[in-house]
Amino acid sequence: MTQVLGTYSSERPTNQQPSFRYPLTTGSPVLFDVKYSGTDDFRVFLIDAAGEEYERSLAPNRLHGPYEGVRAMVYRDGVFEGQEEEVHAFRIRAEGDGSWQVEVGLPDFSSPSITSASGSGDQVVGPFALRTWNPFVTDFVFEITHRGHEFEARLIASDGSAAPLVPRQVAPFENSRRTVNVFAPPNPDRGPDGLTYDDYVLEVHADGEWTIRLLEPVSGPVSAPEPMAAPRGEIPFKRTLEVYGGVGDGEFEYAFPHAEVPSAPILFAVDFRGWSAFEAVLEDVFDQFGWRLTPDALIGPYRGLRALSYNDGLLDGNPISKLDLHVEAFGPWEIRFGLPDFESPPIRWAEGRGDQVVGPFSLASATESQSDFVFRTAHAGANFEARLIAADGMEVPLIPPQHVPFRNKRTALTVYGPTVADTHAGDVPYGLYVLAIQADDEWSVGLLEPEFDTVR
Repeated sequence: MTQVLGTYSSERPTNQQPSFRYPLTTGSPVLFDVKYSGTDDFRVFLIDAAGEEYERSLAPNRLHGPYEGVRAMVYRDGVFEGQEEEVHAFRIRAEGDGSWQVEVGLPDFSSPSITSASGSGDQVVGPFALRTWNPFVTDFVFEITHRGHEFEARLIASDGSAAPLVPRQVAPFENSRRTVNVFAPPNPDRGPDGLTYDDYVLEVHADGEWTIRLLEPVSGPVSAPEPMAAPRGEIPFKRTLEVYGGVGDGEFEYAFPHAEVPSAPILFAVDFRGWSAFEAVLEDVFDQFGWRLTPDALIGPYRGLRALSYNDGLLDGNPISKLDLHVEAFGPWEIRFGLPDFESPPIRWAEGRGDQVVGPFSLASATESQSDFVFRTAHAGANFEARLIAADGMEVPLIPPQHVPFRNKRTALTVYGPTVADTHAGDVPYGLYVLAIQADDEWSVGLLEPEFDTVR
């Protein structure tokens, strides 16, 4: 116990037992550690100091013989459970032929949290830390075994809120699983009786041996899911245009700064830390054009980088003025718009997983007329496509959508130098490019020619 409110025993007659006053706080569990050494019937009660307004039993019904156990009472908003009027002074009343003692106090919620406990009879164990990184709700699963016949258990939070975990059982059971929904404080779906992320004690009433384990999350509070590692060769941001974030659904309007943004690829870095479905869609304000910034049917967490070409005032070939960002999520997320850093050193190979933008690749050579560049790619999943986007925003398809895994796929691309006068629409000029990859698994890409012919 953190704070002992009083100790009461058979050394004094019941009518001479001192009263204790409960601290004026918003609420907490109050513990009653009861010991009885007699052999006859024993009854013990919490009563108001005047003995007129309140009475609550602190021991099992029909108790006969020696007994040791701990019970908990909920104190919240100035009253004990079952109490109709505010009374702050209380006494213990006991009836029995042997010596007895009751220690009254508060649980120590500052002690390290636990994920399992075992014992016999009536006990209060904990604290269990029922909270996670999830900003909405988490399901916690307890596995319970009882070797006796009568058993029930409830959870009581540090603020005194309580909820049943196991209703009264009248037969032994083994590895019974019970799930409790615990809500983050800002979640409007919690309702008046819903539990909130907090530290909890577990009050057990039992007549036999029992064990309790918190199965999920695995070790009490869990950390947020780790984002996927950045790929080798990911293009760095040179400039951030805008950042949006939240912990749920959101709609945002973005006025595209045409005068401030040169023709270039526009990057969209998406980071979602929840476990729910997640969707981010960019649309022009007139709903004529739209672009998904996330894979179809995505269930998080997710980290990805996508790119759209921006050239001469056109985003992906479409005129825009203002954009709407629509996000559907159940968890924390962030989306960052920005421009790539083409001043970073060029690369010739990259590897990663999922949606990424890598580069820059320098598609130029000493030959001033034209050169053939060969990319070799591999992908372990079922969906893959790749596009090159030049520093001036011009887009060049490299690998069309693929729907089977592949290895050592070679794709040749003719790139024209500055001395070629008769180029046509669609011809690829010398320059710096990023490679925008949309994939559902691990991939690698290397620029084989004209300088070397192996990919690491």
